[in-house]
Amino acid sequence: MRITTLRITQWAQSREAQAELPRLVRRLVRNTSTTAAVAMPSGESVGLPGWDGIVQSNSDSAWAPRGTSFWETSCEERVGSKATTDYNKRTAATSVDQRDHAAFVFVTARRWPRKTQWLERKRAQKEWADVRAFDADDLEHWLEQCPAVALAFAEELGIAGPGVETPRRSWEAWASHSTPTLTVDALFEARETLRNKLIAEVRNAITNSRPPITLRGDSVAEAAAFACAAILSEPSFRDAVVVTHSDGWRYVEKNAELTIAITATPEIATRAPRRAGLAIVVPHALGDIAQSSASDSEPEFRLERPDRHAFEAALIKLGVEQHAVLRTLRDDGYQPL
Repeated sequence: MRITTLRITQWAQSREAQAELPRLVRRLVRNTSTTAAVAMPSGESVGLPGWDGIVQSNSDSAWAPRGTSFWETSCEERVGSKATTDYNKRTAATSVDQRDHAAFVFVTARRWPRKTQWLERKRAQKEWADVRAFDADDLEHWLEQCPAVALAFAEELGIAGPGVETPRRSWEAWASHSTPTLTVDALFEARETLRNKLIAEVRNAITNSRPPITLRGDSVAEAAAFACAAILSEPSFRDAVVVTHSDGWRYVEKNAELTIAITATPEIATRAPRRAGLAIVVPHALGDIAQSSASDSEPEFRLERPDRHAFEAALIKLGVEQHAVLRTLRDDGYQPL
């Protein structure tokens, strides 16, 4: 799976691209910069007045400059005209003092053949501390550096390759099977300690090349879903995938930036690569303990069923009415107090 410049420019012609481009850029900025703050509305919020994005970065990178940068994004076909209009409008509306300590950044999902000449002219005017511009070619290169973001974008485009998916897609597919749809907060009810321990072990495995982490639940699917929810709940974990087929390990091997791999089943883990900086979480069912081949040195966690109080609290968090809560408790074998 490779997202090419051509595919990006084709997407730029779609109705949803203008609303979703800020979301894509926001993910990329967070993934490749030491950002202190990122404000970049997307979706229905793109029509709000003001800048398309404001970024505060603690360091300089090829993509986001150090300090404050103000961003404009566009999918319009007349790229140069749009960039100049946005530049002139924002420059006139921003004080000289603020511009002296900030950068102006323009991003287009189109190809921009005269981007370099435009940048040279604007930088020569010295109206901002820095001026940057990125087009579809740059977005292709940026996505190559962010395989987890690229996978999420590919899923949205419907071109994701076989054998891998994002933790969010995996979690949403599992959670949607319940009625009402299960939430992360409900899943973590009385399990926050386990979540924190799992997150700590994953971080340890990334840093110290630990063996695969075993997570056991009532079912393999529940354990995998809990692992996905835990990874999604930790903002610093940005480069994670779920491997749904052994073919997916090729994607992991080709993208050294990936630091976390959750396997959909224990069998998939047998083909897992071993490399520094990669944490692997393997789900198991509690009933499979006797069949496990895991060694005593491998870290293991057990996802126990919540007690009656925790289960009741989880149902209430899902918005289940009291009489339905009592019926569910009875049907699931929880004894009355």
